[in-house]
Amino acid sequence: MMKNLKLYSLVLLLVLALSQPLVFAQRRDAKVKATTPAALLAARGGETITAAQLRTYLTFIASDEMEGRDTPSRGLDRSRNFSRSISRAGA
Repeated sequence: MMKNLKLYSLVLLLVLALSQPLVFAQRRDAKVKATTPAALLAARGGETITAAQLRTYLTFIASDEMEGRDTPSRGLDRSRNFSRSISRAGA
């Protein structure tokens, strides 16, 4: 009798211990803040990039001046520097 009680107690304790992380993992915040970095970047990016800018960027990256961006190459360095300058300008 005592052995069964210990076994049931152990099983109950194990079930409770394993179910707690699952219960708390399912909670969601009621409101997603618009000030999160991802939300700000998504909002800023969609509003600031125009089709003309995108065409200009892609034309430059795909140009012969980039020398195919082989590793290592001057074209790869130029592409990296161009991407960094675009990122800094948008920040």
